[in-house]
Amino acid sequence: MIRSLWSAASGMLAQQMNVDTIANNLANVNTPGFKKSRVEFEDLLYQVIRPPQQVGTGQNARTVPGLDVGLGVRPVATLRQFSPGNLQPTDNPSDFAIRGDGFFLVTDGTAKFYTRAGNFQLDSAGNLVTPEGYKLLSEAGQPIKIDLNQTMGAKATTKVTLGGIISSNTPIQPDPGSTFTLGFGVVDSRGGPQSIDLTFTHTAANTWTVANGTATTTLTIDPTTGKPTGTASLSVTYTPSYTGATAQTVAFDLSQLISNSSPTDVNVATQDGASAGKVDRFSVGPDGTVTLSFTNGQTQQASQIGLARFSNPAGLMAVGQNLYQETAASGQAQTGKPGSAQFGSLAQSALETSNVQVVEEMVNLIVAQRAYEINSKAVQSSDEMLGIANGLRR
Repeated sequence: MIRSLWSAASGMLAQQMNVDTIANNLANVNTPGFKKSRVEFEDLLYQVIRPPQQVGTGQNARTVPGLDVGLGVRPVATLRQFSPGNLQPTDNPSDFAIRGDGFFLVTDGTAKFYTRAGNFQLDSAGNLVTPEGYKLLSEAGQPIKIDLNQTMGAKATTKVTLGGIISSNTPIQPDPGSTFTLGFGVVDSRGGPQSIDLTFTHTAANTWTVANGTATTTLTIDPTTGKPTGTASLSVTYTPSYTGATAQTVAFDLSQLISNSSPTDVNVATQDGASAGKVDRFSVGPDGTVTLSFTNGQTQQASQIGLARFSNPAGLMAVGQNLYQETAASGQAQTGKPGSAQFGSLAQSALETSNVQVVEEMVNLIVAQRAYEINSKAVQSSDEMLGIANGLRR
């Protein structure tokens, strides 16, 4: 009788922890990166009244089942399930989600922690941090810093690649005759706009001269491909139009021009000059690369977010604040770049939602509640049976 009381009581205690775990799952249904848990149970010791045995020998041998009584149940582990949550788009450029395996590395300055929650923000020093101030780290363990006050100085143009079409028609289109002059924008050492004129002269079939003052080159066109052959470049020295300016040299690459029957349309494909600018925004690629975009149209890589993975993520120890710590059960952290090897890629302006399924948790809650109730009935029945025994009279 006493055994049943204690067995039923252990069942009630176990189901109480089960309900506590389910309640925690439901409480975190909107927590970014949260991973649900479930309680694992095992039965307790058994009181063996008679062990299983075999009696008799030969053809008269028979097996006699044992007689034992279980002494209840206990919770032995809380298993965290790291199935992925859904990705929820946001308007915040410092929100990141991991597509696949991996954890963000963060630190409080002393110890490293790991998280799936990508709701970061910039602190006053430009560090990407969690809501609690833990700094986001690179693969090498360096803080990810984004300086939105960073500026970029002006860079004079030294190389221009021309693209487009030189008409093979005679007369040359759109200008009549065999000569036309086009101006191409470049940037001087102060970051100001300048223009360099190039004169194109059709001297013979599939042959042009390109000139700026005394700088001249011959452009020979392959009649089959319509592309330039041999050396197709021109170095031009010019003096910007401001007081005190010094001469600057620009190399024009003409190898990307095409000659065909279409009207002439030559333009600047690329040029390496830029005016002064400041950071306009930042972006993070699938590989974790943080790129700064400047108001002058230039970009610059700032850093790269790192990820960590574990051979047994279920062995991580949850410490609150959406953080986990490495343990002997989880194995050592393996760090790497997003999108490489077995690491997931990153999605900017998105968050991974909790993997808690409300309907599933509600069903589990009903089952746990009924299990608790039936164990309480066992306690009640045992108490009534003890009452009957106590009420016996001679």
